[in-house]
Amino acid sequence: MILHPRRLVFLLLCCLSGLGQADVAVIVHPDSGASLTPAQVASVYLGLDRSMTPVDLRQWGDTRTHFYHQLIRKNEAQLKSHWAALIFTGKGRPPQGVPDESAMLDRIATDPRAIGYVDRESVDDRVHVLFVVP
Repeated sequence: MILHPRRLVFLLLCCLSGLGQADVAVIVHPDSGASLTPAQVASVYLGLDRSMTPVDLRQWGDTRTHFYHQLIRKNEAQLKSHWAALIFTGKGRPPQGVPDESAMLDRIATDPRAIGYVDRESVDDRVHVLFVVP
């Protein structure tokens, strides 16, 4: 079977598209005592569980996209729709945003009720990793 060059390029890009994505660590303050499951973290980030304060990256970069796609199972448009409905009905507010992973680490390290996520390689000893989203 001979593949057309465009199809070959497409197949190669599809295969390589997942290689650049790093694991995402879900993090909390070391003294929070939290031990949430992935499903519970999803509920926190969707505004259904208010036991913790979710902190979000403002920009839709690789880390945020991976977190929401793998754990929450929503893309940017679906998430905007979800929050629009909750805001309209007065049932919730989206997570507070921070500009980057450094600010995320700072926020989580200073707030025992906060929960966040960063690229696994960015984790430092100021925070505790609940689990890693592959």
